[in-house]
Amino acid sequence: MANFLAQFQTIKNTSDRLVISVEDVSDIWPTVKPAFEARLPFKRATLNNKTRNPVFVEALPAEFILTTDSRLRSRFPHEQFLFWFREPYANIVLVTCEDLDEFKTILKPRLKLIVQNDEREWFVVFVSKAHPANDQASKMAKKVYAKLEVEFNTKKRERCCKYDMHLPEANFWEDLESKIMECIRNTLDRRVQFYEDEIRKLSEQRLMPVWNFCNFFILKESLAFMFEMAHLHEDALREYDELELCYLETVNVTGKQRDFGGADHGDDQAALVNPGNKALTQIVQEDSFREFEFRQYLFACQSKLLFKLNRPIEAASRGYSFIISFSKSLALHERILPFCMREVWVTTACLALIEATTSNYKDELVAPDIEKEFFRLLGDLYSLARVKFMRLAYLIGYGTDIERSPVNSASLSLLPWPKPAVWPTVPADASTELILQTTSRTKSFGIQRKPLPLEPTVLLREANRRRASLSAGNMSEMFDSRQGPMEGSGFDSSTRMSPPRKALASSSMSRTNSSPGNFEGSIDRPMRLAEIFIAAEHALKQTISNPELWKSLSSSEEFERCLLILVLFGLALKSSTAIVLHPGRNTITLDLPPQKPGSYVLGVLTGQIGPLRFRSHSFSKVGPADSDDFMSYEKPAKPILKVFKPRALVDLDAAVSSALLINEDQWVGILVRPVNYSLKAAVLHIDTGPGLEIKESHVIEMESSAGVSENDGDQVQNDDAQIRTLNSDKKFERLILRDGKIEFPNWASEIPSILWVLVRAISDTLSRGSSSATTRRESIVDGMRTIALKLEFGAFHNQIFERTLAVHFTYPFYVRTRVTDKCNDGTLLLQVILHSEVKATLTIYDAWLDLQDGFVHTGQTEGRPNSSFFPLIISPSSKAGILFSICLDKTNLEEAREQPESILNIKYGISGDRTIGAHPPVMNESAGVDGARQELIFRSAITLQRPVLDPCLAVGFLPLPSDGLRVGQLIKMQWRVERLKDLDEAGVSKQNDEVLYEVNANSGNWMIAGRKRGYASLSPKQGARIIISVLCMPLVAGYVRPPLLGLPDVDEANISCKPAGPHLVCVLPPPLSSSFCIPVNS
Repeated sequence: MANFLAQFQTIKNTSDRLVISVEDVSDIWPTVKPAFEARLPFKRATLNNKTRNPVFVEALPAEFILTTDSRLRSRFPHEQFLFWFREPYANIVLVTCEDLDEFKTILKPRLKLIVQNDEREWFVVFVSKAHPANDQASKMAKKVYAKLEVEFNTKKRERCCKYDMHLPEANFWEDLESKIMECIRNTLDRRVQFYEDEIRKLSEQRLMPVWNFCNFFILKESLAFMFEMAHLHEDALREYDELELCYLETVNVTGKQRDFGGADHGDDQAALVNPGNKALTQIVQEDSFREFEFRQYLFACQSKLLFKLNRPIEAASRGYSFIISFSKSLALHERILPFCMREVWVTTACLALIEATTSNYKDELVAPDIEKEFFRLLGDLYSLARVKFMRLAYLIGYGTDIERSPVNSASLSLLPWPKPAVWPTVPADASTELILQTTSRTKSFGIQRKPLPLEPTVLLREANRRRASLSAGNMSEMFDSRQGPMEGSGFDSSTRMSPPRKALASSSMSRTNSSPGNFEGSIDRPMRLAEIFIAAEHALKQTISNPELWKSLSSSEEFERCLLILVLFGLALKSSTAIVLHPGRNTITLDLPPQKPGSYVLGVLTGQIGPLRFRSHSFSKVGPADSDDFMSYEKPAKPILKVFKPRALVDLDAAVSSALLINEDQWVGILVRPVNYSLKAAVLHIDTGPGLEIKESHVIEMESSAGVSENDGDQVQNDDAQIRTLNSDKKFERLILRDGKIEFPNWASEIPSILWVLVRAISDTLSRGSSSATTRRESIVDGMRTIALKLEFGAFHNQIFERTLAVHFTYPFYVRTRVTDKCNDGTLLLQVILHSEVKATLTIYDAWLDLQDGFVHTGQTEGRPNSSFFPLIISPSSKAGILFSICLDKTNLEEAREQPESILNIKYGISGDRTIGAHPPVMNESAGVDGARQELIFRSAITLQRPVLDPCLAVGFLPLPSDGLRVGQLIKMQWRVERLKDLDEAGVSKQNDEVLYEVNANSGNWMIAGRKRGYASLSPKQGARIIISVLCMPLVAGYVRPPLLGLPDVDEANISCKPAGPHLVCVLPPPLSSSFCIPVNS
């Protein structure tokens, strides 16, 4: 597959849109081609992304190509399979016919032959040539099209549409685009699935010796390129991200040493925004790619997609991180790369990324915070480029031209010197240019610039330590011997001069080098600064291929001009108002975005306030002087002051944790507790989740909370540890909710308080009871509702605290039923057990039962129990029972459909406190106490089944083997199914002699070896019986629930012995095996 890499690259460069093939059966395409191509690109396209979610594409480019075109005919089968993304996504069969006989004898067989390939997505476009004035031709065209629809349209999909050349219908183009989009969606989904399956197969081999990254790359990028052609740029970007992660995982596999790259001419210029900088065939190496070129290629593809998505800020953020990471990779391979390759590459990468992002940035479409982030990223990129550029200039002797400021000093001191394998030597023809000056270089008005004394010493040590041949020498010999002892490092005596000035100083040569010939002969003598500068300049000429960058280093004037551009443009924060500086100390305040709670970041600031430019810097890391840990060479480190145990300034929590009544007006308490911080003029925003509404017309009550104000986490403060208790007087106030927010009163700014908000949880479903034989399955999620809170407090409301509270709502009762007795006359005593679900006292005033079809009440009770039962008082978390006397009745299918369940109605009252949980609903605005009792209605659905004493079928679980069950051993589970009565009265199933069975088992405990679901023959006569057997294997030891046999087509009321098996069976561990025994060495 890797042999197709060159062809794959060519296809990518020539394919930029989706292909729609046209099968011109009737040679009508030249006539309709202009009208069809006028619809391109498709304005309203909806495609499915990788997760099968619809995505709207604003302008989808496509191209109509005839099936006879050489671009489609010249492809071999294996190429179509490999480069499937360039194949047609839809096939339009273009036909016209004016005679029914011609359609039946010629056109129809030909169309059948064309569309018999089910792999292609196709539809038929019938072109009508009939003129509107010719009625006979128009009728014939309609008849032919009707026959065409009968032959090729199906119930699931319409594959035909009609195009009238003289008078097209209004909805034809919409119908055409709809059918094309359907074909493209189906084809795209099928091809995405194909590529995913192939990629998954290769991914499983990525850590094996047979792994070939080139094959994986072709498939992965084919999928990404297909998404890009379909304008699904998000999915394409995700594929490139995954491709990068896979490459970084496999590129440095132990045992495979590959060439890093970066040694070709022009590699010093970063290709972060140019994917076609190099052909893939030039960077391929065995079964993978060279890291230097391939990582840049991947990022260039990612940046191209980010720009298409109008996300230049993300491209800048990713690019900055990539430059930092890639610079570290260059540092690891610095010994094999050209001299100063890392500094040159970082400089060109920053400038290229800045130019690309600024050209794609549209400031009128972004928020102020995003705009600030973008300028911050630009500031970091400019700062990084400026530092690397200054390092290059320093190496060739422009040190005195760099302004001696804290910013430049800090940046250069934190940046290591280049560390090539061998330091470049001075060329033989450069001896006449090497002149050591004894006088300092001066500028106008006698102003001198001196660098830091330490830097030339470090440079001398690094350069001489990495020479091919070196003698120890004397450090004083590296400097000019005529320099005074108090003039620092002697940098000014070795300043780089232009060639005319260098030719004038033969009389100023050092005593150790009295002639150029002596210079050429002393190979082992330590290099001096001037020699280092000359050698570095000649080496940089071989490294830098960008003429503009080399021009900026050709003279001090060009260097200062380029440095000024990097300084002025590297601004992250701007202020429109100019600050006037006064003599003495000036204080300038900047608004910084809020930081992470618990940490305060003193970052590196770069910006401009009016005419004032500023930058802060910090300290270097601690480490050995020879290691990179000694100095952060990308940018100054950011010192972070971390709080040991961070805490919030306020806490919001639910005042009550127990459940409230559903479908009733209830008070919800919100506990507001300041933690050593004032909440004066705080504003609380309240937003309810689904299924919960706030009574905005009702007031909100706020009262002080009895308790102590505590600090979260029990913080210990040594200086002033105080615990402020509440005043004995309880405070209370009513507030109004306006636009979903309320403002706190002044008394609530320092003490804990409780907000009581009147809400109503809405549920359209009835409470459902259960039988005493079944286990109750509680679902807290059904009664859970959420309240989103956002508290704005502090000066100018600059502090925000957000929290979502979960409030539990429930019905007052949970109902369970059981038949306590069956009398001789057929009367059933139904016991209804009511479980209290709330922490409040419930009083039942009345109860009645609306029975479903098939059951009636006995006597004259009208569905009510004895009145002497009421009122019935139920304490919190307790239960009570009510008896109903019912009997069986004849069933009516129509009535059974209308009321399939029985309804239990309970009239009750509640007495509780809102500070504990459920309480009486608020009935009016005043919330006063009414003298009349408050009665509520509770309704619950109960499903009554036929008694088990009158079943139609009996299911029994046959005994297990006496030797027990063991893990890993097959066992035969058997059930006996017996018919207890004929099918005359009970319609058990539609089949007379077959019954549907299904075996249900926990997949973690059992493995089913037989059929889990099927039909078994059972005679419809009474007494017929069968045995159903299934092979099972236990997977775990212990007491587990065995598989259960169910009859899906038979109602549970017609089955005896349900569940059909024991509750638990004992499974023994597997027998010991000698293969797992390990001998112990004594």
